[in-house]
Amino acid sequence: MRIPKALVLAAVVALLAACSPSGSASDGSGSDEGVIGADGGEQNAQTKPKPGGAKVTLKASGFGQSGAYVQGIAIVTTQSKSSVGQFVTVSANFFDKSDALVATEQQVESFSWVGQKLVLPIWLDLSDKGSVKIARMKPSVTISDNGGAAAAKAELPVLKSTEVRKSKYEGTTASFAFKNNSDTDLENLRVGVVCYDKAGRIIGGQASYPDLAPARQTIRIDTQVVTSHKPKLCKAFPSYGDL
Repeated sequence: MRIPKALVLAAVVALLAACSPSGSASDGSGSDEGVIGADGGEQNAQTKPKPGGAKVTLKASGFGQSGAYVQGIAIVTTQSKSSVGQFVTVSANFFDKSDALVATEQQVESFSWVGQKLVLPIWLDLSDKGSVKIARMKPSVTISDNGGAAAAKAELPVLKSTEVRKSKYEGTTASFAFKNNSDTDLENLRVGVVCYDKAGRIIGGQASYPDLAPARQTIRIDTQVVTSHKPKLCKAFPSYGDL
């Protein structure tokens, strides 16, 4: 299992916290199409940037827990050209059954094209907190706005799992087939994996980082996911390795 290196991104997060507009979001679970969250509101919370500036919209969120490990998921998108190349930060609060705040974790990703569904996987390790059960997650999303949008890259496809199976030792593995249709090798892709139950609710996922997708070739992506129970379906949302 490859876990996002939060320490590597800590400096970026600190800078963004000082200069990014605040976002708001509903808590609860959802699908990547935008669903009704636990508070009854659709999870399409959008930041309030300056006119013409970078924008980000939270489409859905949810989490899964397996023992001491929790995998939070936030799916965001943008329709603003100014958002391409900007850093998106999600800060997620995790609460237990008594509604006590257990932990706050962050993740940073960046948009590569307009309309991209960008997955931010938020990892939480509770092994030093005893047998804590997470009851809900509340994410907040911000985006940097440095005034210098990057050139948009070619859109990458959202992939449906070709197989979801029990892992050899423990947990669940989701498999995907990704074809690089370009004439250029793609290195260090950042792939957010989101898993859903039968009702279409997010129940966990994971992140995967294929080292190489050769030009005009298909690769298999196997990801050991963290979920509350066996998922009905998982989806992979590839993005470029810009971070």
